Amino acid sequence: MSQGAAAPLLEVRQLSVILEPHSGPRFEAVSGVSFALRPGETFCLVGESGCGKSMTALAVMGLVPPVARVSGEILFEGKNLVGCPERELSRVRGRRIGMVFQEPMTSLNPVLRVGLQVSEVLEWHLGLSRREAMARTTELFRMVGIPSPERRVEDYPCQLSGGLRQRVMIAMAMACGPRLILADEPTTALDVTMQGQILSLLRDLGTTMGTGLLLITHDLGVVAAMADTVGVMYAGCMVEKAPAGALLGKPLHPYTQGLMRSMPTLEHLGKEQLDTIPGAVPQPGNRPEGCLFAPRCPRASARCAQRPPSIHTEGREVSCWLYADG
Repeated sequence: MSQGAAAPLLEVRQLSVILEPHSGPRFEAVSGVSFALRPGETFCLVGESGCGKSMTALAVMGLVPPVARVSGEILFEGKNLVGCPERELSRVRGRRIGMVFQEPMTSLNPVLRVGLQVSEVLEWHLGLSRREAMARTTELFRMVGIPSPERRVEDYPCQLSGGLRQRVMIAMAMACGPRLILADEPTTALDVTMQGQILSLLRDLGTTMGTGLLLITHDLGVVAAMADTVGVMYAGCMVEKAPAGALLGKPLHPYTQGLMRSMPTLEHLGKEQLDTIPGAVPQPGNRPEGCLFAPRCPRASARCAQRPPSIHTEGREVSCWLYADG
């Protein structure tokens, strides 16, 4: 739920993440990304796999790999997290910022009971006793819709379904009442009913607690249901940023238009194939000069040999030469 003119909870300014692997060339996984998120709002990052969405979220959390170099600013509640000592970041992670990772089976410790994994967050950040933390964990499990929470806290991750494991991750993310939650494809591989329940739970956090949500997804249906604002990423760059209704109603960037055409609708009934975007996201070490989307763009011109600026038009930002002349 948007809070109008409230000060940004999270403001990312010209964020870049350069990876310098021990073997192979250095490359920019995220390039000059900027956006803002206010309390109670949901900002959705969308795009194909390999576009830099998850790396953007990991940079916010300070969880980039050791070979990564981060530049720009990540202002959370007015404090720049870029360059913060690990000790300071560890106080923010889990306490002020929670994260729901894409695959809970690889994020949860397989040899620890799920209740213990959540309760230790409460012990560490809030100083609760083991008994108090477990009681709070049981209540959190009940809040996120886990049946028989008193029994489920004793289960191991392998004893839970994918949907229940994801609810455990959400319980862990919201355990300390964070101001911001980052959710990376939180409904991947879940059935439609469970997906709806998870999204409803995340939306309720914004409504009841004013929690900001940075939601990463490739599902435009999820965007339509959840987003206040949408950022479209391609090859590490933000190519379009707009209010959700405006972007879904009239996408401007050719890449966004291609994503919209690729989305299944009732109009596709009877068709043998869905529309697709030809080609693939360029590999990090083999990116074209100029506009990164130009090799796949049906509207590319000679001007696209130069990298397009970020252009403000129709109440949004779009990085495309088609709109350079107003």
